Order: sequence, then structure tokens, then C-alpha cells
Amino acid sequence: MLYTLCSAALPTAVLGGFFNEDAFMRRSFLLAVNPINECTYDYEICEVIHKTDDGVDLSLYHRVAIEAKAVQVGDDLIYIYKKFGQMADTNGSMSGAEGLGLSSVIGPHERIASIYTQGLCALHDVPHIVIRRESRSTPGPVKPINLYPDTNALAAVTTRFSCFRIISENQSSILFVGQVYAQMIKRMKWESFSILYEDTDGLIALQDVLKVYPMRPPYTHDIRAFKLGSGPNFSEPLLAAKFSGHKSFLLDCDYDILFNVMRQAQEVGLMSDAYRYIVTSLNFQVIESWPFRYTGAKISGLRLVDPDNPFVSSFVGTHLYDFGIESVDKLRVEDALMFDAVALFAQGYKDFIYAKPVRGGDAKLPKHVHRSRPWVHGISLRNYMLSVSKYIQKLR
Repeated sequence: MLYTLCSAALPTAVLGGFFNEDAFMRRSFLLAVNPINECTYDYEICEVIHKTDDGVDLSLYHRVAIEAKAVQVGDDLIYIYKKFGQMADTNGSMSGAEGLGLSSVIGPHERIASIYTQGLCALHDVPHIVIRRESRSTPGPVKPINLYPDTNALAAVTTRFSCFRIISENQSSILFVGQVYAQMIKRMKWESFSILYEDTDGLIALQDVLKVYPMRPPYTHDIRAFKLGSGPNFSEPLLAAKFSGHKSFLLDCDYDILFNVMRQAQEVGLMSDAYRYIVTSLNFQVIESWPFRYTGAKISGLRLVDPDNPFVSSFVGTHLYDFGIESVDKLRVEDALMFDAVALFAQGYKDFIYAKPVRGGDAKLPKHVHRSRPWVHGISLRNYMLSVSKYIQKLR
């Protein structure tokens, strides 16, 4: 299924989007293009999204439209290859417009499909952007630009649409994700605790937590780990954690099962004023919290989306139905990051072609698999996008 969104009568860059079954991320992708394309006639909007440098000719800088092509894909790699080829061969599909061709691809966000798509992008030198939590590096010499708060780096700034900017020039300020929670554990003076984790990748991402206290005699700190699995019944690992005698828990699982895990923890007697939790899901605010509000348990987490941000409250507030949420504070991190992904591309692309005008769609997938025809500007654009952002996420 293909969805296209564009603006007529302007030079057009194609931004491809591959999505799995997450309809909301696809909608966020298409929604994000609207304010970016409005910049072609309303410069004030773009000054909110990204302030341009002094002396820039805004009428020339914003004279480019984004044609967003969203494709719903599954795990069929041949289908992904076919759709990638169709995108790369569009050369701008708008009648009467100067097509600049496929310029970047966002997604898919499932690991196997994403790795395959990254291979296609690398073959043709098309920048690839993903939004996916990873504990392991993507194979290959060229990596995708991953906007999800990295399991290797997390520090503190603001973004265009969510609450973090994703720009870090000071490498010394980087904190590993596990180190963030390790510091929280130390500040809360947890002498002994258990890690409740969904899968091995999550535990790998939290390896710094396992090292929070020295693993040498006299072993005064007791740290244990219990695998939750994907459920739907989590009572066995939760009871094992209860019988460990620990009162402090680091809970690491996807937000899709977070509510059920917490509800079952309450059912087995792990939700009272005697217990403390740190929840690692960055979508902790999305779940219904009222059943646990008066249990007495102390529950902490990290929040990245700022619902009080003027742009967030205004834009998201008028598109609650499209996001499938009841209020602005329920916006998922992945949806906020999708706006950042589109804004990153728009900023990088406009900066790039403003400094070096690009003509014609040079990114075209060849008819024969064994031949490659890289986009001559692809590597430069990717490197420029990286130089603009560094895309090492920081917490505010």
C-alpha cells in the first residue's frame, strides 16, 4: 500500500518511508511533511522548527518541496526491494515540477528488514534513517542514522518536536544508557536490587547496571536478573523476583507489555509502599497509570517528550485523532522522533542544496540486480546531515 504526499509546482525531493504494521508511525511520517512544506510560503513556521542562519535568502532556501512516499511493508525482502526501486525511479512524480529524485529513506524499523534496506541504501548511496532501540551495532561499513536514544549514548538537550535536540558536540558529556540508570540507582541508594527484563538485548543494553557495584569480595551488594519473556503470563518470573526478598526493581520491557507486567506485579503483591521501581521504557507516560497511583509503590522513569512545548501542544493537540491519543502527554516517543527524522532530512537537504544546488534525480535503482548506480550526492548529504546533528541523543 503506497501513500504519497507532496506540494506542487516546486523542485521536489522524494523522501521514502517503509513501515511495518505500525500505522501511527506511518501517519506521523505523513503528518510531519505538512509543516515542512508549509515553509515554502510561511517562513515563520520553519523558524520555529529550525532557525536559519543570518543572511540566508529564505525565498531560495525554502524553495523545495518534500514528496513523502509511505509504503507498508512486512518481512518480505523482495517486496522491499521492489518498492525501493519504484521510489528510486520516480524522479519526482508531480506533473510540471522539477524532480530531484529519491534523497533519503526512513525505516523500516524492524531489525532484519531495516538491515536489508540499509544495504540497498548503502549500495546506491542514499541516506537511511531509522528509529529503533538497538543494543547491537548494525552490520556493514555504512550505518543508518538512528534517532532512537542510543543504547551507547544518552545525554541531555532538546529536539525540534519532542524535548531533545539530538545535537551533541561535547563528546565528554555522553552518558551510556546503562550509566544513566546506574547513576539513578546510586542516588536512590539501592544496595540490592533485581532487573526484570523482557529479552537478552534489553539486558545487554543495561550491562552498566550490572557493574554498578564492584563484583569482588566481600560482595555486599546483591544484584539479580529475571527474564520476563514476551508473556502474556509473567507471574512465574515475578514471583521468583518476590521470593528473592528484593524491594527495588529495574523494569526493562516494551511499553506494549508494560501495563500487563505492572498489573501482574500488583496481583502477586509487588506493588505496595515497600517496593521501588525504575521503568526504562521511554513511553512510560503512555500507559494507564491510575491502577498503580495509590498502591504506595515508588515508580520512577525518564520522560523525553515535553507536552508543554508550544509546537507540540499546538500541532499535536490539533491532530489527536491522527496520532490515536486522547491528550498531548500520551504522544509516543517514536512518533515524536518521526517528526525529528523528517525535520533532520529537510534541514540537511535544504542546507546542502543551498550551498551546492542539486539538479536531477540521480538516485535510480538499476534494472539489473548486479549493477549499481549510486546517487552522486548521497554520501555528501549523509555526511552533512551527520555533521549538522551528530545524532547522539541527550536527555534534558
